[in-house]
Amino acid sequence: MTLDVPEVAQLGFHFPVVNGQLPPEPPLGNIEYKLKLVPANDTRLQHLTSQLKWRLREGLGEAIYEIGVGDDGKLVGLSDEEMEASLSTISQMAKNLGAEILLIQEFIHNGKRIAEVMLRQTPDDPDEFVDFRISVLGAVDSGKSTTIGVLSSGELDNGRGKARLNLFQHPHEIQTGRTSSVCREMIGFSTNGQVVNYSISDTPEQIFQQSFKLITFTDLAGHQKYFRSTISGLMASKPDFVMLVISGLSDCNQNTAEYLALVAALRLPVFVVITKADCCEAARLAVVMKSLRSALEVSALGLNTLLPVGTEDDCIGAALRLACESVIPVFSISNVTGQNLNLLTKFLSMLPCTVAAKSRDLSTQEPAEFQIHKSYKMDGVGIVITGILMRGSISADDLLVIGPTADGQYTKARIKSIQRSHAPCKIIRTGQFAAVGLVVEDERFPIRRGMVLTDPTSALVPCYVFSAVLRILTHTKLVSAGLQGTVHCGYIRQTAVIAHVDSQNGGVAANPTSVGLKFIKQPECLRPGDQFIFRDGKLKAFGIVEVVVPLS
Repeated sequence: MTLDVPEVAQLGFHFPVVNGQLPPEPPLGNIEYKLKLVPANDTRLQHLTSQLKWRLREGLGEAIYEIGVGDDGKLVGLSDEEMEASLSTISQMAKNLGAEILLIQEFIHNGKRIAEVMLRQTPDDPDEFVDFRISVLGAVDSGKSTTIGVLSSGELDNGRGKARLNLFQHPHEIQTGRTSSVCREMIGFSTNGQVVNYSISDTPEQIFQQSFKLITFTDLAGHQKYFRSTISGLMASKPDFVMLVISGLSDCNQNTAEYLALVAALRLPVFVVITKADCCEAARLAVVMKSLRSALEVSALGLNTLLPVGTEDDCIGAALRLACESVIPVFSISNVTGQNLNLLTKFLSMLPCTVAAKSRDLSTQEPAEFQIHKSYKMDGVGIVITGILMRGSISADDLLVIGPTADGQYTKARIKSIQRSHAPCKIIRTGQFAAVGLVVEDERFPIRRGMVLTDPTSALVPCYVFSAVLRILTHTKLVSAGLQGTVHCGYIRQTAVIAHVDSQNGGVAANPTSVGLKFIKQPECLRPGDQFIFRDGKLKAFGIVEVVVPLS
C-alpha cells in the first residue's frame, strides 16, 4: 500500500466532502462508516462480518466502506499501522462471505490515511443479479450504434461502420447507416469488474450467466424523421440512465436540445459521450463542450455541472456521484483507436447497484402488473408476451388476467414459463423485462401492445378519460380543447384528444396546467402519477396523470 495518494480535496467520496465532513452515516443502504476495523476477538469479527453481509444485501451485492471516518461523518484518519490492520480485517470479512474487494481508494487528510473500499458479492440466487437500462440518445450520425457495437462486441470499429451492423434490423438501416427502429444490446460485468461481452461469450445466455451486473442499452433513432419512434422507445424502456452521444465533428443541434429537455422532464441521470475524438483537436472538443453548455442552459439541466472524465479516478468518482449529485460526466472517445474506451467501460462497471433499486420498488407485496410490448405464438410453446413488470412479482403457475379489450373485458391467463435476458427464471420482480409464456382461457382473445397482465385483485382500472398536468417542452404552440396528439406512456401509444384545458387564456402556458384527455380508440390502464409524453408534430409536452375516470 502506497502513501503516494491524493488529498481529500482532490478526489471525491461516494458523498461530497464539505469542510472535512461527510454527511452522517445513513442507517439504511449499502454504505458503512468505520473509524477503524481492528477486532479484539473472533466474536467481534463475526459481528463485523454479519454487518457487512447486511450492507451487501442492502446494496444488491455491493457495499462501500469508508475507513477512518466517524459515524457522524467526520474525517479522522488512521496511522499506517491502523490502516493496514483495518484493510486486513475487511479482507478477512470479505473472504468469510465469498465477496471480492473490487476497489480500494486511499486519501490523505491532515497527514492521516482514509480509505474507501468497494466490495461485491455474487448472489446465491441467479435470478437476483442486478440489471441497468441505459437509453442511448443522440443526433443522426453521432455514433450511437457504433459505440454500442464496440462495447458489446469488444472489437474496434474499422472507421466505416462495421461495429454497428449487428444492431441494425432492416436492410434500409444497413444501406443508409441510420437507425430507424428501437434496438437492444447488452453487456455484463463480473464481480471483479471485468467486462463480459461477445468477445468472451458466444450467446446472450452466457453473458447472463457470467455477469454480476447486466447493462441493457436501448439504441434509439437519431433522425428527425423517426423522432416518434425515439420517444416511444424512451418511454417504454424505463431507463435508469441516459447516454447522450455527440459527434466531435459537429455541434449540438436542435435534436440534442430536445433530448435534453425530455431527460430533464423525466428526471433521469445523464452522461455524455463525445465520439470521433481521434479526428478532433483539443480546440474542436472545446467548441463541442461550449455548444453542450448552451444546450443545457436552454433545458432544465442548466444548473448541472459538466464533469470531464480523463483518468480512472475521475470515472470512479463520476459513477458514484452521478446517482446523488447534479453532475453530467463527459467522455471523449474513439471507436476506431480505442481512445478512452477503458474509462467508459470502467465508469459503467462502477455505476452503483442501488440506483436500480431506487428507480423501481422491489417490494413483492403489491399485486402484479405486467405491461405488454409484443405478443406472438411459438410452435410447441403457445402464446408468448414480452414487456415490463410495473409492480409486484410474477412466478410460474400464477393465475392472472389479461386485458382490457375495447369494451373493458379481461380473460384469465396462467403463467407457463418465464425468460429474462434470454435465460429461464422462476420469478420476475418490479422493473424487470421478461418474456412470459401463457395459457390463455380464451385462445381467440386479441392481445395488443399496451395491455396489462395483472392480478385479479389489482386496483388498476381501464379508462378512456383522464386528467393530467401538462407542461410544454418544445415549441411555442398553445394547446386548446379539441387538439389531438399521441400519448406515449410506457408501452401505451394511442391518439388522445384534449377535452378541456384549465387555463384562463384557453391554452396551456409553459407552466404546468391541468388538462382533460380522452383516448379515441380503446381504453387503457393508467394510474395517478404515471408519466407520459404528449406529441403532436413539433409539439412535445410532458404530462403526469392526476385523476383516472374508470370505464363505466
